[in-house]
Amino acid sequence: MNAPTVDSSWMNPANPGVGLLRAISASLGGDVVIWTRINIVTGMVTIVDVVDPLPVAQVMADRISRVPQLAPRSLTSEAAQSSTVVVHHSTLGDASQSSVLPDAWLEYLDSYPVQSVLAVPRTIDAETIGVLITARRTGEIHTDDDHQLAVTGAERLVGRRSPTPAVHVAEPSTFSILLPLERSRGWVAAALLGVGLQAIVALSLGWIDGSAKYRPGALLLLCCVLAAVLGGVRAACTSAFVSTMLLWVVFTEPRYSLRVHDRQEIVGLVIFAFSAVGVVLLVHQLELARFNERSERRIADALLNQAPVAMATFDRDLRFQRVNRMMELVNGRTAAEHIGRRPDDLSPIAGQLYEHLLAKTRDSGTAITDHDISLELPEVGVEHHWRVSYQPLRDVDDDRVIGVSTVVTDMTQEVTTRQRAERLLALSERLATAIDESQIAESVCWFIVDVLKGRSSVSRAQNGLLTIIALAGFNDREVDRWADSVSSINDASPIAQAVSTGRPVIIHNAAEFDVRYPALAQRRTDDWDIASLSMPLVGEPGNQQAAGALYVGWPTERVIGAEITTLLATVASLTTLAIGRIEAARTAHQIEFRSALDAMIDNVTIARSIRGEDGSIEDFMIEFVNSNSIDGAHRDPDSLVGQHVCDLYPHWRQSGLFDRFCSVVENGVPYQADRVHYQDTIEDGTTIEGFWSLQVVKFGDGYLAASRDVTAFVEAERLAHLAAQQSELERTAIELLQEAALPKELPAIPGAALAAVYQPADPRQPVGGDWYDVFMLDEQRVALVIADVAGHGRSAAAFMLQVRNVFRAIAIEHAEPGEVLHRANDVTTRLNDVDGPFVTCCYAVLDTVSHSLQWAMAGHFAPIVMSNTGVTTVLPGRPGIPLAIRSQQRYQSMSTTLMPGDRVVLFTDGLVERRREHLDISLARLQRLLSERRDLLPQQLVDSLAFTVVDRFDDLAVLCLAIAE
Repeated sequence: MNAPTVDSSWMNPANPGVGLLRAISASLGGDVVIWTRINIVTGMVTIVDVVDPLPVAQVMADRISRVPQLAPRSLTSEAAQSSTVVVHHSTLGDASQSSVLPDAWLEYLDSYPVQSVLAVPRTIDAETIGVLITARRTGEIHTDDDHQLAVTGAERLVGRRSPTPAVHVAEPSTFSILLPLERSRGWVAAALLGVGLQAIVALSLGWIDGSAKYRPGALLLLCCVLAAVLGGVRAACTSAFVSTMLLWVVFTEPRYSLRVHDRQEIVGLVIFAFSAVGVVLLVHQLELARFNERSERRIADALLNQAPVAMATFDRDLRFQRVNRMMELVNGRTAAEHIGRRPDDLSPIAGQLYEHLLAKTRDSGTAITDHDISLELPEVGVEHHWRVSYQPLRDVDDDRVIGVSTVVTDMTQEVTTRQRAERLLALSERLATAIDESQIAESVCWFIVDVLKGRSSVSRAQNGLLTIIALAGFNDREVDRWADSVSSINDASPIAQAVSTGRPVIIHNAAEFDVRYPALAQRRTDDWDIASLSMPLVGEPGNQQAAGALYVGWPTERVIGAEITTLLATVASLTTLAIGRIEAARTAHQIEFRSALDAMIDNVTIARSIRGEDGSIEDFMIEFVNSNSIDGAHRDPDSLVGQHVCDLYPHWRQSGLFDRFCSVVENGVPYQADRVHYQDTIEDGTTIEGFWSLQVVKFGDGYLAASRDVTAFVEAERLAHLAAQQSELERTAIELLQEAALPKELPAIPGAALAAVYQPADPRQPVGGDWYDVFMLDEQRVALVIADVAGHGRSAAAFMLQVRNVFRAIAIEHAEPGEVLHRANDVTTRLNDVDGPFVTCCYAVLDTVSHSLQWAMAGHFAPIVMSNTGVTTVLPGRPGIPLAIRSQQRYQSMSTTLMPGDRVVLFTDGLVERRREHLDISLARLQRLLSERRDLLPQQLVDSLAFTVVDRFDDLAVLCLAIAE
């Protein structure tokens, strides 16, 4: 029996130890493999690496690799002390072992029990012993071959030499070595074979008489065959020529004579020559057939490997026969690792996903086409979607199914993009109807949990404090702990850092977390996730500190790429806008009526504290009242001075005002109140009732109070409330719309400059339906948008803002401008009312490296390109119909390449349209103006174009992109 070996193809260059453990696991048929180190002095066991073939179990195995344990009474201790292989065939984790196993081990063994365990100790140095443990879940016990393989693996792990792994090489067919020999040796090898064999025969036979003349001919012909087998056609030709000469010169009578002795000799030579030529032709045909077979196979392999989809063939036992390179990428294994294995041998998950489909195709003999299969393991961040087709392979002779072929197309990107776009649209609709911050935060949290498969929270920053206002994906204990918790924005935590810096904070793994937040390293296991992304909620313009943060975390390591970051940034933008809408409504309902309160103080009172024996304030005595002061009972100022406040106003204590005034005196914190309702009855039975505004500050050991009777104002406020509320609401909404409608600043683009201008039709209505937008799609591509909502004013601006937000979300997910307009049209059509406004739009995408410009139009003016010489060109293309009119519309994408010095100008109709003027004349005038102003800088150019519009009756927007020369 051959000694078991470790398949070195499993080695992982990034982590050879893990790669070797995987190789040992695969060679043992899927065992759990653990590599530990024992310190003989301290008795501490360190788990170096754990490998489990089950991906789900590997998550728990990764946690175990970070758990140290003491050696006494453990399996590793027994193996280290005995220095021999230790085998247990009973279930690991029974009562005899549980007392020395940490909780993580017990949780692992409860979920994924093993039946047979093998431990191999090897000395690493004077103080350290390494123990390789293999655990088998099936009822099979470890064999002697398993023992030997584990010993070999342990020796490799400690760096010892081990026997060279045996390599199985398939036996070649008779002629399979001809071409390699022919290529490697060439004519020299052919000559040696062709001459050497015949020379040996001639020397061994010597001079013979005529009675034995057929014997050398047979031997020489055999040598021709042997030379052909070993050396190919070249050696066969050489051997045939030499053999013929030997028969003629050496082995015929008379010796050394060129004369023919008799006719029989000529016949024998001719027969030998024909036999030798036959051998040569036969070998030539065999080599030609072999060459054709190899050529056909190479062509087939080239076609298979260059196919844009994953392809494979299986035999009747559902074992891989051939796979192309795309299939290697899909399964993450080489072709050699596929051949001869079933899908279940590669991975139990692969067997569950599609092995039954292979069996169904083989047994029924019918094809399965365009079948969708998915693999979603959110706990480890794995999500894949494929579209597969299975075709039975039939024998050409008897039509019997001899195998199955498969074609696999990876649909992950398409499926995830579509799902996220649909869910993002649903989130936008929910945020648009939310009535308070809690509804907004809960909607955002559950969206993040649903899409990113993590746990999420939303935090708000106010007055230097950070408050968690919503949680999702946490258990009840964690919710009780974190809900409504308050912390400082200066704390050393990912969320606080995102809020204080206004930038996303990304943590990929535990090691990165511990380095960046060492103060939280000890609490990380209980309080924080392994990987996380904290996205700030952008606050007021110019304010570096964010208004809050979105958080998503995962319990395992994962790579957080640009796709996830961009998605969460979009959600953060939608969240900020929704919260801004709520705050604007709240501000509109909290109208303050303090006009000139500090400048026109009606009543001023100074009072001194009257304290008891314990130092507490018992009452206040009025020391001064200004001449304009009149209290609620219309008493004059002179009658108030020297009186105790509680005697003048009996209900003062019960109303709570007395305690508030005491707090001002004791703490020094001013007290201010507007429209305080006070009702009291004084000694003569007069009733005091009304509303007062109060300002109270500490004055010595007493207070100075400024008050004003605002009872009349309260009644007037009730009448003016509705009108003032509506006016303030519209003003606040317009300011917010103006802030959110246009980019705060244009992005910096390598090799290009941007400039834009926007002017409303009515200066009193600073925002309308025209808008432009510029944003980066990735590191290389930039999106340019200019659009016009029919009409102007508040309704057009509101619809414009909705369209702009939806447009950004869709543009991030799709590359083609026509496809972006198509999807934006479907969304805006659903958002729009039946008789709502429509939107004209031009959307362009610039590749900053190749200067390729793609654009598409929805009922809008085409962009104009101006060269550095002033030549202007209106870009071609079908304008299409405007957005928000009819769904399921297609838009044409066009492209061109910009030259250095070119300028692209996008504009709305407010720039060109004039009353009683044909549009062609207006466009020609615009092209002339551009040519005349070709020497201006981009910002000067757009400003000057806007200045030319004198009789403005519509909003205008102009966007200019200049390619550097």
